Amino acid sequence: EESGLIRPIGEWILRQACQQAAKWRTKGLSPERISVNCNFTASQLNCERFIEGFLNFIDVYEIVADLLELEITLSIN
Repeated sequence: EESGLIRPIGEWILRQACQQAAKWRTKGLSPERISVNCNFTASQLNCERFIEGFLNFIDVYEIVADLLELEITLSIN
């Protein structure tokens, strides 16, 4: 978090999950749910850019938002 890499890493993880869901769909596979386990910071979850990015990935990869389950482990110091 101190290095500033936590946001780009979180975005990369979400993008990869959406991209994988799209790949499975093109192969005729349809998982009921994909769980994405990330350590998000409070600042990430409160960031409008995070939400916009998440919605953008869903749109770009044409997946249903209900497919993704975000497992949020969060600590606030």
